[in-house]
Amino acid sequence: MNIIKPILTWAGAAIVITSLSSCSSSSNLTQQTAAPPNAQERKIAERVFSLVNAERAKAGKKAFRGNRNLNKMAQQHSSFQASSHLTKGKPSNFGSHNRAQYAYLKYGIENLGEIESAVPASNSDPARTAVNAWMKSAEHNRHLKQSWDLTGVGVHKANNKYYITMMVGVRPSGVPRSVRPGSIYH
Repeated sequence: MNIIKPILTWAGAAIVITSLSSCSSSSNLTQQTAAPPNAQERKIAERVFSLVNAERAKAGKKAFRGNRNLNKMAQQHSSFQASSHLTKGKPSNFGSHNRAQYAYLKYGIENLGEIESAVPASNSDPARTAVNAWMKSAEHNRHLKQSWDLTGVGVHKANNKYYITMMVGVRPSGVPRSVRPGSIYH
C-alpha cells in the first residue's frame, strides 16, 4: 500500500534576520533552474490551487492569490525533490531557510511556508489525494487556513510519483501582522 506523507515547514522573516550573517555570498541565495511543468503537471497544480481555495472558502477564509514567483520556486523544489540524492525521492524540506531568505530578499514575500507530498503516479487524482492528506493533518489544515494571501504550486513527475509542493506567503501590507488589514477601523 502506498502511503502519502505530507511534510510541512514554516520559515519566517525572523530567520532572514538571524541567518543573513551566514550568507557571505549571493550564491547561497540563488535558485536552481527547473524545466517548466508539462501540461499534465500544470493541470494537477491548478487543481491543487482550486481544491485548497475551496477548503479555505468552507472555513470562511479569503482565497489565495496565485503568485508567479512562488509557482516558480515551488516547481523548482518539486523538481529538486524528485532528482536529489539528498532526499532520495522522498518529500523533504531541505533548504527551506534559504528559500525563505530568497523569497523575502528577491520578491518581498514574508513568512514563507511550504507543504510537500509525493503521490503515486498511478493515482487517478493526485491533486485530491495530496490536498486530502493535508486537510487530514491538523497542523497542515491549520496552516493552510491562516492569513496567507499568496501561493504557488509546483508539480514534477519522476520515479513513478508526482512531487507536489505548495508554497504560501504574505506580502507585507504596512500594518502589524497581528492586525488584519481593514480590522483596524472597526
